[in-house]
Amino acid sequence: RTTRRLRQGLVVGQVAVACTLLVGAGILFTSFRKLLAVDTGFRTSVVTGAVALPSAAYPTDPDRLAFLHRLLDEVRAIPGVEAAGATTNIPFGTNRSDSVAFPEGWTPAPGQSFVSPYQIRVASGYFESMGIPAVAGRTFDGSEVEGSEPVVIVDEQLAERFWPGRDAVGRYLLQPRSAEALSNPTRENMFRYRVVGVVKTIKQYALITPRDAVGTYYFPFGQNVPASVDLTVQSATSPATVEQDLRRVLASLDPRLPLYDVQVMRARVDESLRARRATMTLSLAFGGLALGLSALGLYGVLAYLVAQR
Repeated sequence: RTTRRLRQGLVVGQVAVACTLLVGAGILFTSFRKLLAVDTGFRTSVVTGAVALPSAAYPTDPDRLAFLHRLLDEVRAIPGVEAAGATTNIPFGTNRSDSVAFPEGWTPAPGQSFVSPYQIRVASGYFESMGIPAVAGRTFDGSEVEGSEPVVIVDEQLAERFWPGRDAVGRYLLQPRSAEALSNPTRENMFRYRVVGVVKTIKQYALITPRDAVGTYYFPFGQNVPASVDLTVQSATSPATVEQDLRRVLASLDPRLPLYDVQVMRARVDESLRARRATMTLSLAFGGLALGLSALGLYGVLAYLVAQR
């Protein structure tokens, strides 16, 4: 009798463990499915590719800016291309940058700290190629050059944080020139940018927005020229065809420059889910294995009891 009770208890425990594993795996699967349904805020069909401009060949900002303008003009002329742009920080990429910023006239309350939104530099056509709509004002049109009024575009999240319930367009955003300027902000030690537009907030680096994320602001290429960019191309043709066209155009302008890290935005989003997908797959596999072992154990015990009877 004692042996029979011990055997039955082991079977019950095995079934309970299997059910627990399956329930946990089911919860992970449900949360993963909901994660896949999250709106990124941009087109996942966009083809991206990186280009770096060496300082030896392009030593000055005008040199780099002129080449980028020629490159984008050639890319936009490719048959099937609907829109093309460039950025220094591609969504779901590895390059991240943030910096302290605050609205003009803002004074921190006692104990309140400064915030560091994501800062990104983009070329004209970037928002159009990524399918990021402007909700107020305008996007960059190429008229933003060195010597013109410094301008910036903010996303909805940052606009609501800095100017809640008010129109952000036409207001000014400040950036300290140094860390020491935070203790004594004046016009002389601050960069001052006029907000010309507000765009939709997108997922920058993960489908789950970090708790410390406060928004994003965008600078135009013409006023701060980068040495390395990610092209963003929305085309009616296949990604493979777009990649071939991009390599051909780049080789025609400067055969020394390689096009690297060519990916579709959908692949970048999928890559960010690799760890979660692996965890879910292992949980489902272990849950299924435990259920199978429990079924075999239960069958064996029942068969033995029936034979005994």
